[in-house]
Amino acid sequence: RKNVIINRNAVTLNKANEIARKYYSPENIILVIVGNQKIIKDKLSDIGTFDEVYYKDDPK
Repeated sequence: RKNVIINRNAVTLNKANEIARKYYSPENIILVIVGNQKIIKDKLSDIGTFDEVYYKDDPK
């Protein structure tokens, strides 16, 4: 496989979606989101459900 540098402005949303559908399966993707739960949780509800993990120093 060859690494290629591309102009990100040359890639359309449709092309990016086409490539994502071709090479990635939703069953094989792990999405990690880090941030303030109070701010982002409601905004992420449209995407789906998530497992929440807290770190020992997290004030929750």
